[in-house]
Amino acid sequence: FLECRTAHYAKLRTLHARFGGGDDAGDVDERIFCVLARYEALRGAGFQCAVPGAAFDGLRRYLGCTVECFASPLNCRFERYFSAFPALERSFGSLGSFFDEDAVDALRSGSFECNPPFVPEVMTFAARRIQRLLA
Repeated sequence: FLECRTAHYAKLRTLHARFGGGDDAGDVDERIFCVLARYEALRGAGFQCAVPGAAFDGLRRYLGCTVECFASPLNCRFERYFSAFPALERSFGSLGSFFDEDAVDALRSGSFECNPPFVPEVMTFAARRIQRLLA
């Protein structure tokens, strides 16, 4: 079975209501189950360190940051974020994958928080992607 804290469930319902095209209880519950099952399958990986909420508040206040480059509907601090499973998570606000070429429009301007999983290959690809975007 899957567990979901009340706060996470409420957050997922709110995100789905804003970005998923409605608040149909059956549809959103099925999608929430799929998100929970997907991340449960990855449980124990521990490849990412959480950034404290105060850091996100500072990023927003002082740098105008409103988008996360690596997040999920469960851990996103901002409503707009890039995620690992965009086909499933777009209805919760995902802008797609940070690595997808069709994400370039969302990355043309703004201030972004980038905390990729601590996997050498992912970190290397993220750094290369950022270099190309800034060129």
